[in-house]
Amino acid sequence: MWNSERDLQLWEEIAQEAHSRHSRKSGLYVGLLTDVERHAHQLIADKARGSKRVLEIGIGGGEHLVFRHSDTGTERYVGLDLSPVYAEICERKFGVKVVVADAGRMPFEDAAFDCVIAVAILEHVENLATVLAEIERVLEPGGRFLAAIPTNGSLAVGAFKAVMTYPTMRRRGIRRPDLVWHHLNVNCFKRVRSLLLQRFPATAQVAVPFRWLPWRLSPLWALLATKK
Repeated sequence: MWNSERDLQLWEEIAQEAHSRHSRKSGLYVGLLTDVERHAHQLIADKARGSKRVLEIGIGGGEHLVFRHSDTGTERYVGLDLSPVYAEICERKFGVKVVVADAGRMPFEDAAFDCVIAVAILEHVENLATVLAEIERVLEPGGRFLAAIPTNGSLAVGAFKAVMTYPTMRRRGIRRPDLVWHHLNVNCFKRVRSLLLQRFPATAQVAVPFRWLPWRLSPLWALLATKK
């Protein structure tokens, strides 16, 4: 019998370390994730330049805020997250207002933002079609949707799981790392990209960190799109 509550609690401790990665020393696993994700954060931060009203979905502990350009003239930057703990971290450390709410029912007016950012969050969303519809609703026509998506189902992610993720989880006492991973990652890369492109025309699709790789050999994929 899988003790899901115990394993998920142990995973939450690892996740908390990841969300605090920029304020304290982290281990090898979190450090490698940070090195890979840094390229996606920098790319998206560059593409968000010039946006006046930005919404970041799944803001977590402010991982992307570290890379945000301060000279863009942004008038409003709002985070959205399910966790009051992460909301408090972002407001205290970065001075960014975070709304604690479900991305499937966002408390914002239509066309409230000209840029929406989602970094490594869409793979965790069960009601993905609903969330993408909400993103379309709160984004103004011509607005930018900038997403970084782990390539779940790729050779790159499979290798990283086998070599780093699962061994790290076992060392921390998680007995069924495979079940924890599948419990949290409810969407494969191909499903996320397919549903996203149904609503948002892509202006660019970029492998991260090496832009010339196909998605199956790349751990992350940046998808830059606009609202029709």
